[in-house]
Amino acid sequence: MAPTFLITHLDLDGYGCAALGRLLWQDAWIEYAHYNNIDRIVRQAMYEVGQARMKGDPSPYSQIVMADIAPASEEVLRECVEFQSPDCPVIILDHHESSPFAEFADRDVLGIYDEDRCGTRLVWDRFQNSMVGRVVGDTGTLQHLRQFVDVVEVRDTWQTESPLWKQSLRLNKLAHTLGRDEFVSRCMVRLGHGEAIAELHEHEGPMVEILLEMDERYIEGRVKFIERCVDSEGRVYHWVQAHRLASEIADRVLQTVETDYVAVVMPERANVELRSDGKKVDVGKLAEARGGGGHPDAAGYGIDRIDRVPMPKGRGMWNVEVCRPTGKALPFLEGWTAGMGASLEAFSQAGAFDPRRVKVSGDDPLGRLVLTDGDGNEVKSR
Repeated sequence: MAPTFLITHLDLDGYGCAALGRLLWQDAWIEYAHYNNIDRIVRQAMYEVGQARMKGDPSPYSQIVMADIAPASEEVLRECVEFQSPDCPVIILDHHESSPFAEFADRDVLGIYDEDRCGTRLVWDRFQNSMVGRVVGDTGTLQHLRQFVDVVEVRDTWQTESPLWKQSLRLNKLAHTLGRDEFVSRCMVRLGHGEAIAELHEHEGPMVEILLEMDERYIEGRVKFIERCVDSEGRVYHWVQAHRLASEIADRVLQTVETDYVAVVMPERANVELRSDGKKVDVGKLAEARGGGGHPDAAGYGIDRIDRVPMPKGRGMWNVEVCRPTGKALPFLEGWTAGMGASLEAFSQAGAFDPRRVKVSGDDPLGRLVLTDGDGNEVKSR
């Protein structure tokens, strides 16, 4: 029988979907996706199946399952509906409100949308009978699986008051420390030994506690560099650049200052994470307008890539990073004034930008400047 092609997200919830998927379909082909490449991955999979059909060959996949993520465009969703067939059905299990799947007219043809359940929970509920069949008679393993789903959901839906919250933080840190493939393998090994996969082993606990302490120091350090801005609609937002822990940093900023929403720019991952309380600003819609998606209180969108432009590090010169957003970028620090009093807008050019012309004060206490060109592209230096 052909393997299942499972496409899931790049977070603990996605890893949870992958772990359950590996239990369900041991030979599954698992692909991890974000909103800036999900459509390409789905189309490629359907193309491969289509080519096999044209040649009269068996389908390379028994089914295409998307869990904790859905196509980023209605066009691809419609293509999925047209593609549906018994030899390779398309199944979508998602809970992100800003996803086009949430409002898609034919979504029942493709799968399940439920904003109240995380992706791992949706996989568990959809295929629970099959999973129970694989571990029939093993009540301990079933209990471990249910606990695992509960812990993942607490972290993914940010249930900070839950008694499982601290456990979910530890599991999340372990998952991202090990990496997605190693974490999924670890879950399978622990299940095979009859051990709880949501609990840390005696050799994992001390390591994770040390890493969490280091994370706390990093979060505190990043929060010191938050910048207050006002967007084009008059809403106050704060932003900061970071290389990791975007959700934790954003949550800390929301607790620290009065703001409508928070943006955490992650240059190395070419991603912008948005957070709010979900009431003042629906950041899911903000992200969707920029080619991303998410929830009213937590969302994100990608930027094409980061070009690092080497520059002399003498006084008055800094290294420059050029960001090219896939969609309309947030107006980070437009018109912000540098330490020497020179307006950044003075460096902007219509449709073009020469980063070699950027010169800022070497005494700038922030160690970071941002300006935008005529197309809304951003240039960061630090």
